[in-house]
Amino acid sequence: MIEIKLEQNSLLQLNILLWMARPGREAWINPYYYKRGYEIYMIEPELSLPPKILKILKENEIKTLKNPHPEFILFNRNKNIFILVECKNRGFDLSREDNRRTLQALALLCFHGDIIADSFGEKENLDYLSFLCYNLVNTDYIEEFAQDLEKKKEYISQNGIKKVNSSGVSYFENNKNKAYLVHIGGEDDNCWEILNFKKRVQVMTDESENITPPLYLIPLEPSTDDSYGKIVFYKRLKSRLGSLLANSSVNQDEIVLDTNSDILTYDRTRIVSTTKDSKNFKRK
Repeated sequence: MIEIKLEQNSLLQLNILLWMARPGREAWINPYYYKRGYEIYMIEPELSLPPKILKILKENEIKTLKNPHPEFILFNRNKNIFILVECKNRGFDLSREDNRRTLQALALLCFHGDIIADSFGEKENLDYLSFLCYNLVNTDYIEEFAQDLEKKKEYISQNGIKKVNSSGVSYFENNKNKAYLVHIGGEDDNCWEILNFKKRVQVMTDESENITPPLYLIPLEPSTDDSYGKIVFYKRLKSRLGSLLANSSVNQDEIVLDTNSDILTYDRTRIVSTTKDSKNFKRK
């Protein structure tokens, strides 16, 4: 059984957050989000700010990314509430206006629930709420980062954007072999109360300071050195290739793995990529 430390492991923390939004055994991972009506809506979506919002931002000289992509989005259909979640190793300097992480944060603050609902075909004429939550691995200056997010929200709302996401920050901590998720920030909007989240939630219990990791829904993050994630990725790749070879009825076929492709499909004498770029695939 593989055991890894929870601290300083952003990939493990990201996957625990995802499992908290799925039905499961509370004795291992507390499905806290799921019990409160929040389920995974999308993982790593690429969002597009509407032209109207981009025009207002340009007129007020506020720079953002045009196509932000959070780690994942949660949605409570009973309350029409979206939560955009970002996972980072540490907080960053939001005063650096040309920094990509700052541009992404500003864009996500602008991506209100009404825009999300409209972008993905949810019911019209409903009032959607939305929140932006940063989960940080390193807790240095975390209070200051939460306050800076609030200031950015106020700045945007004062410059033409009527609906801006409230924001907060979360982080994991271990205490007596129990893992807790702590929520801070967002006091001005009472965001954690509106979401029906406690400020401190027990997530996992283990017999040591190490965590028995769940199956990774997201197995690999290039910027993270996570040995368990690499094992999961390898096993999924091995299983996929094994299935591909088992379905092959022609011994002479040449199979070429293109690591730039998302999905491989088998077509007797060739492997076809579902992406537009299939130039790396060979034919017999």
